[in-house]
Amino acid sequence: MPRISTFTRPYFWLILLGLGCLISLAYVFWRQRLLRANTSDWAVAFAIKKVNANYGRRVELFARLLNLPVNYFKALILLECSGDYPPGSRYEPHVFAQLLAVQKGIIPAYNGIRQTHLKGLSKKNLQKMATSWGPLQIMGYHSIHLGIHIDKLKGEQSLYYGMVWAKQNYGHLLKKKAYRDAFHFHNTGKPYPRIGPPLTHDRYYVSNGMQYMYKLEENDRLSQTITMR
Repeated sequence: MPRISTFTRPYFWLILLGLGCLISLAYVFWRQRLLRANTSDWAVAFAIKKVNANYGRRVELFARLLNLPVNYFKALILLECSGDYPPGSRYEPHVFAQLLAVQKGIIPAYNGIRQTHLKGLSKKNLQKMATSWGPLQIMGYHSIHLGIHIDKLKGEQSLYYGMVWAKQNYGHLLKKKAYRDAFHFHNTGKPYPRIGPPLTHDRYYVSNGMQYMYKLEENDRLSQTITMR
């Protein structure tokens, strides 16, 4: 009776395929895990003290007016400008290139911005549109969507209009308390991926934001306990 080779035995390839699928799934879930925050406890405590000192009262006021979560926006400020006051700005050359292409009619649109929106804008003003402003680092061209002058994203009103923009664009995630998705959306324009790693510029962006929120909420519970005594 002829001997059957290992590689031609029944079910061998099915078993091998099954093992391959299991390994692939394990890898996907490993990449999908929420990365552990890379910020130390003392750094988090210092950051929270700074954001409360520089923005605390205004965030709390605007959050009440807009029915938004206070601690999410405090955490977001820490991610976007480290709680610094005044916040810096960040020019994005690749965004400028896209807006310039829209203005010249080379491409039809960029993130909802069309040629009619940019008609007559000087190079300097186009560069402002391609710069992120305020404590939430909102791109200048979003002033068009908000129906406001770009200077309102640059000055003292920048926090308020940044929160308005967030509510308009991903308020549904905040309402559901889907904060992981909300952080990811703010940075990328998309919810946290169902499969694969985050798409944020900093891979720890979301996990650091969640850590800031957890500590802020922990501080709130501690304050309430002390007040009740």
